[in-house]
Amino acid sequence: MEIITTRVNKSIVLSEYTDGIRFGTDALLLADFVNGRGKCLDLGAGSGIIGLLLLASRKASVVDGVEIQKQYVSLAAQNALSNGFSGQYNAVERDITHLSEFEAGIYDYCVSNPPYLKAGSGFDNLSEALNIARREILCTVDSVCAAASKSVKSGGNVYMVYRADRLDSLLFSLKKHSLQPKRLRVVCPSAEKKPSLILVDAKKDAAEGMVFENVFYIYKDNLHTEYSDEMKKIYSDFS
Repeated sequence: MEIITTRVNKSIVLSEYTDGIRFGTDALLLADFVNGRGKCLDLGAGSGIIGLLLLASRKASVVDGVEIQKQYVSLAAQNALSNGFSGQYNAVERDITHLSEFEAGIYDYCVSNPPYLKAGSGFDNLSEALNIARREILCTVDSVCAAASKSVKSGGNVYMVYRADRLDSLLFSLKKHSLQPKRLRVVCPSAEKKPSLILVDAKKDAAEGMVFENVFYIYKDNLHTEYSDEMKKIYSDFS
């Protein structure tokens, strides 16, 4: 597979496979949504972009990026090294459904951008790596929530970005695994477009009660020619 290098912002330069999963807006949105500190677990880390953004913004002191696809584990480690975070970022090859017992309850918070599509839905991608990243082939949203709940401390947070039309599945799985949704933010491409993404902050072993934050608009106009001021600010804050 060929590798392309992309400058995400002034802080991060990212190497990615041309025929694999690529850096997108959802990674920036999730990293911005996080308000945690300390030791972070990234489930389904891919190229490592979310963990690197969190380290660059000092929202994390250490990040363990768990990824099942071996080639992406190597890529994440390479990205950590090239951005000066090799001492703080650990790329781990592991199936999230089989996390070791020693990992239980040691993280201050967890982040995840899980596969959005059910297995077999839509048109398959030519790239197997893309199919695994986008579809629930090797893990489901429920298995991600189960792994996150096992890994974070009681009172720790789990931050996730997910498809808006599958919000019910996400909320059900979070609560099933003792993760109480506390903050929710709807993301729309623009003012006249339907929600495309959901950002959720859940707390382990917390009482019920959730805050709905203001809708996030990615673009100023419905033709999507210019980012919104808030989207521009996210790019600026991570520079």
